[in-house]
Amino acid sequence: MVRFGDLSQSVSIVGDLLVLAAASSNAIGFVAGSQLTARTDSWTATFWGVLIAGLVLAPALWLDADLVMWERLDLTTWIALGHLALGATVIGYMAWFYALARGGLARVSVLQFLQPIFTVIFAGVLLGERLTAAELVMGATILIGVIVARQSRV
Repeated sequence: MVRFGDLSQSVSIVGDLLVLAAASSNAIGFVAGSQLTARTDSWTATFWGVLIAGLVLAPALWLDADLVMWERLDLTTWIALGHLALGATVIGYMAWFYALARGGLARVSVLQFLQPIFTVIFAGVLLGERLTAAELVMGATILIGVIVARQSRV
């Protein structure tokens, strides 16, 4: 039986295919979610997305659940998992689908490129990581790209 935890030891093509599958499913989810939100509401689109994603990810949990030392997870880890489940997933996607339905997919989706900038900032603030000059330059480049793309006519 192939376990997801063992894939990191195999050829990089497996990782490349996983990233391609994740990016493709993400794009499909954004398009489907924005269209569903236009017909219903952002809560409905969000919960359908969470349900479908949960069903897709369930086999990985089933295969790898025994690799996690559940008893060693501390309160901070459980709070972080709760945030990922409720904050980033439910509330975040509800707002995201609302914005996509109201602002248009091509116009709003470019804001997704701001995510790495916030990730690096939060890593600095929350984890005490130091920002390098290269990260600052790349962050500024991404920000300029988002501004240019948002001001362009679609």
